[in-house]
Amino acid sequence: VLWERPDLVDWQGFSTVGEELVVCCEVLCMKNLCRALDRLTIQERRPLCRMGVVVDLEGLPMSFARPQNLKALRHIIRLNSELHPEILKWVLLVRPPKKFEAIWKVIETYFDPGTRQKIRVVPPEDTAAELQRVVPAECIPRWLGGASRYPRPELSAGRIPRRLLREVAQASANGVCKPPAIMKCDLGDAAE
Repeated sequence: VLWERPDLVDWQGFSTVGEELVVCCEVLCMKNLCRALDRLTIQERRPLCRMGVVVDLEGLPMSFARPQNLKALRHIIRLNSELHPEILKWVLLVRPPKKFEAIWKVIETYFDPGTRQKIRVVPPEDTAAELQRVVPAECIPRWLGGASRYPRPELSAGRIPRRLLREVAQASANGVCKPPAIMKCDLGDAAE
């Protein structure tokens, strides 16, 4: 299970560095995730190539829904769908804020129908029961009412320092820090 906490993301920082670098970061994270699945496949001597994802939406600032953030999110979703089409087993979006329903109506259109069927928005009052249905109780993190100490949200990288954002933006503008070509492609070019 991959546990996500988008409330811990520095959305303003991501907006500052630009879409290409946010997408580059996602590609690197997915590459590391695939490596981890490969290592687990070897350790457990059985294929592990699919995963469930729990996205805890509690505390998610509505600023994440700014047009530039949604544009980057759409790009990331399309790229992951193209590069890793079958890795996703299921997704639970738990503890959504009250205003999330309106934003979800926009975001869900970014997913192809097959992926959309794997995603379930879980009301806060149903979170514990739904998690226990799909995740062993000893693996549910404490912040979601479980017993597991891992993953711990306090291990988040936190806010991106402004100095670093300026340096990354400047390096990108000067052509020093360019994402690989595959991250710039549209779906028509992704198979090349």
